[in-house]
Amino acid sequence: MIKSLVLLLATLPSPRDFVLTHVRVVAATGSSQGVGSGVVVWSQGNRSRILTARHVVKGARRIRLEDGTTYWRGVRVWFIKSSSNQDLALLEADKKAAHVARIAPYGHTVVGSLIAVGGPHGRAPIASETEIIPKSWPGKRLTVRGAFRQGRSGGGLFDSRGYLVGIQSATNFGERWTIFEDITRSSGWVDDLRHNRITWAKSSPARAEPVRRHQPARVRQVYCVGGT
Repeated sequence: MIKSLVLLLATLPSPRDFVLTHVRVVAATGSSQGVGSGVVVWSQGNRSRILTARHVVKGARRIRLEDGTTYWRGVRVWFIKSSSNQDLALLEADKKAAHVARIAPYGHTVVGSLIAVGGPHGRAPIASETEIIPKSWPGKRLTVRGAFRQGRSGGGLFDSRGYLVGIQSATNFGERWTIFEDITRSSGWVDDLRHNRITWAKSSPARAEPVRRHQPARVRQVYCVGGT
């Protein structure tokens, strides 16, 4: 009994596991740029897919990924999908990732304490413990306790089972709560991503302009990015 409990505790995810799936998303629009967060949700061969908030990459002409090291330097990035009814977008990068988050199954019940991960003001990512608070919103959203600062938009929300259950969308600093898009109720292309049904054929690399190494990639928006 004790041995089984020790084995169970050893397999439970830690906040560090979630932090390792984080990437910084730097989106340039003309002469200015914004910084947000993203979560690596898939990686095969030399490709990775990153889930982020739609508003982080809205109107971007160039996008680059960072993690505080040189790991993502010079990597080409493509904007491939966004959601019309949620603040969600999907990027694809020309690089294999070492750590990948597990997207929660559709209809998954969020249990236990939650961990929100993001890079405040573009700095190194941090993990913050939080909990759901009762708020009624239209659409598919979760509200959690705590005001997570600028630069954490697009960051992930993880439950005690280790599943990615939300993507940070907006924060109310006065009342100190934050809204996450609830991906446990996301269907469409998010469900395709969940079941690995998105292929390169839907977003050919020929649609993105290759750039010289150590330069950010130029983005072609395949799907319309609406307001938030």
